Amino acid sequence: MSDAPPATEAAPSPKTAPRPTADAPWTPGQRGVLLAFISILCVALAACNKQTPAENTADQVQANADNAAENITANADNVADNLTANIRAAWDLAPTINNRIEAVHRLNDLGAVVTHAGYATSHEGADVEVRLIDLFTVEGDLISRCELFDEEDLDAALARFDELSRLAPRLENAASRVTAQMQAHYVARDWAAIADLLSDDTVMDDRRHVVNVGRSRGRDIALVNMRAATDAGTENLASTVIATRGERLVLGRFRYFGQEQRHDVLHTEFLAVTEIDTDNRIAARVIVDLDDIATALAELDSRYIAGEAADHADLWSYLARAYAAMNRYEVPPTTSEWVTVDHRKGGIAFAPGDATAEILNSGWAIAPNQTIYVEAVHRLSDRGAVVSHAARGTSRDGFDAEWRMIALLIIDDGPMKRCELFDEADLDAAIARLDELSRPAPQLETRRRGHTNAFGLTSRRAT
Repeated sequence: MSDAPPATEAAPSPKTAPRPTADAPWTPGQRGVLLAFISILCVALAACNKQTPAENTADQVQANADNAAENITANADNVADNLTANIRAAWDLAPTINNRIEAVHRLNDLGAVVTHAGYATSHEGADVEVRLIDLFTVEGDLISRCELFDEEDLDAALARFDELSRLAPRLENAASRVTAQMQAHYVARDWAAIADLLSDDTVMDDRRHVVNVGRSRGRDIALVNMRAATDAGTENLASTVIATRGERLVLGRFRYFGQEQRHDVLHTEFLAVTEIDTDNRIAARVIVDLDDIATALAELDSRYIAGEAADHADLWSYLARAYAAMNRYEVPPTTSEWVTVDHRKGGIAFAPGDATAEILNSGWAIAPNQTIYVEAVHRLSDRGAVVSHAARGTSRDGFDAEWRMIALLIIDDGPMKRCELFDEADLDAAIARLDELSRPAPQLETRRRGHTNAFGLTSRRAT
């Protein structure tokens, strides 16, 4: 693939990486994002060309803003079943359809906005050509959202993409960026570049239960194991960031696969905690089974406490135990002064007071198998923390449920004393509130005129 940027690319939004130029070509990380997304989309289009619907996430959303195709497409907010039905309806009208991407207008790690051309021949032999603007978002190696626009509505599609980028900020830190670079180098088989990202004594600890490569130390052994994976047919790699801690730790979900990404084709999926050193090289990587999120989170927090959170180790240790308790369906211990304040908007906020059990029970009632965890730590002080709090699970009816919010947590020498909840967009307000609560209480000052006797009583002079 050429290092030149895609044609007709619009000006990037603040969430989009700067556009490469002739003087500053695509970085390895940007090429990795491009290769990963184009790979996913090409597989999807190839599947459609073979009249096999592409795989999507369980909560895939389709929204249609295209008037030209309203006879065969669904209204906004229909899910993957509708998308599949619409594709099959198109095949019924034109059994021979070829799809291709003509231009990439916007691309970041959330997804892309592209011009999509479809060429078809109807049952009666009439040739049909359709051009649409497609907005796609991805999770891992699957498409999670598709929105369609008329060709002349490119500006609207780009504005919508920017809106989604703001609504769904991607987790990122120095460790996730190093991991993305390694992923791009792996796909390109650039072993020298991968070696540069590994520390001399890097530790790889594979704790999966059925098949694993054990524990090893050293760059050379790590490279041997990576090469062995490619020899086994895992040519590509996709990943999703699940949680971060500080700048040096990231927990991700990884999927190694061959040329095809279908779930019935051999692939490997796992969770991995990656830690980088002060030189931005991978110092350690711990791999666990895909369904062992509890172990992965415990490893992430343990390394955080030993590293960047060492100055607040007791506080973060308590918070880690509190979240582990919630995943055992237990309400964490709190002080007698415990209070919850919910600042969220849109009618979802709970009444002030001790609403902890009510909040937790409402989530457990909807998705009894949910996992509750800290996605990212935004501020950590002697008194408490501001974190991105996430809860994910499957409802009793079988749909995927997810909650995400900003939580301000105050700790009083052990048990939690206060919790305030904010919408994701109100992170700055949550941090300002923690700063306010962390300031010492103002001391009452009394100016006395006269002298104080041995009992602390002040006699005043008449004025």
